[in-house]
Order: sequence, then structure tokens, then C-alpha cells
Amino acid sequence: MIDFFLYHAEIIITSVSVVIALVLIIAVLVSCYYLYTPMADFIKKHGGQKIQDKMSMTFHKIMRKLLQEKRRRDHLKAKYHQKAKENKNISSQFDAQDIFHENVNNEIKSRMHNPDSYDHIRTVCSDKGDHIIVSTRFRGKKASGKVVLNTVQAKVDLEGNVLKIISWKS
Repeated sequence: MIDFFLYHAEIIITSVSVVIALVLIIAVLVSCYYLYTPMADFIKKHGGQKIQDKMSMTFHKIMRKLLQEKRRRDHLKAKYHQKAKENKNISSQFDAQDIFHENVNNEIKSRMHNPDSYDHIRTVCSDKGDHIIVSTRFRGKKASGKVVLNTVQAKVDLEGNVLKIISWKS
């Protein structure tokens, strides 16, 4: 949610800077128009082509920077939409009520001595780009019957398949 607001704030700030740049360009063009008439004789006498070339180059530099800024904004926008799509794919892998990762829970239960004693406490995940790390805390009974608190970290691909159990701490 914060990324969403930061992204839109950046677009607004960038848009304001583009508007300011356009206002400056218009001001320069208007002033050049009004200054050109009385200075036309001076320009013709003293190498007017050089002055026109410099003004033209400045205008082209400003336009080039505006185009680069637009391309950068479009790239950020595409990147934001791609990240939102990936986040939607990741969030669909979790149970909505208890917020646990179904495949990780199944993997944990398959490795437990007494899967019926599984009691989910908390699950968190971190996005690593091409995979996610799912960390789950739960209670379960050991073979001796003692209930212990466990934490399991698993590496999961973006489709939800458990690639490997990274750690299992009791």
C-alpha cells in the first residue's frame, strides 16, 4: 500500500516538474519572439546563424530531457504493474482465514511424527524476486509426546511449489 502511494506521489512530483519545464520553455519562446524583432538587425549584422543555432540546441536539449523523463516514468509504471501482478500471484498461495501457506503446511505435516498434533501459530513470507521464503511457527508433538514450538523456513517458487526446507528449529 505504501509503495502504491509512493509511486503515485513520484508521478505527481514528476508531472509537476514537467509542467514547470514546459512553462519555462513557453516563457523562453515568447521572450525570444518579442526580443527577436528589435534585435533582428543586430543578429543579421553579427552572425545571427550562431545565435539561432544555440537557441535551437537549448530547445532540443530540453525536449530530449523531457522525453527521457517520460521514458523513465513509463518504465517505473511498467515495473510497478509487474510487481503488483507478482504480489497477487504470491498472495493467492496463502489461506485467507489463517494466513498459512498450504503447500508448506503439507510438507511440514508429511515430515512430522504426529501430523494430527500440528497447531499453526504464525506464517510470514519475504519476496526474493524469483522465489519466496516462507517462515512458519507451529506447535507439534515429538515422538516422546512432548509438545514443542517449531519454526520452519522453506524456499517456495512463485507458483507455490516447495523447493526445499531451509531450516527446522525446535
